[in-house]
Amino acid sequence: MNLGQSSNDVIPSVLHVSVALALGYDVAAGVAKEAHATGRTLREVVLARGLLDEATVSRLLDAVAMTRPGLTGARGGD
Repeated sequence: MNLGQSSNDVIPSVLHVSVALALGYDVAAGVAKEAHATGRTLREVVLARGLLDEATVSRLLDAVAMTRPGLTGARGGD
């Protein structure tokens, strides 16, 4: 994290990465740009574009799950 950045700048970046893993960088970048330009959230733009369903978006953007210790996926965790 750049020390000049506020947590308000960093948190959307972290959420953008989780969306990028699901949609690919180019699509996620477009979502992030649209969200920033329109003042909407990443969730709102992803759902409005029909890119992911509500359950998937909720799972990807779950900040608590992202900060929980441990690994997820094939090697353990959730």
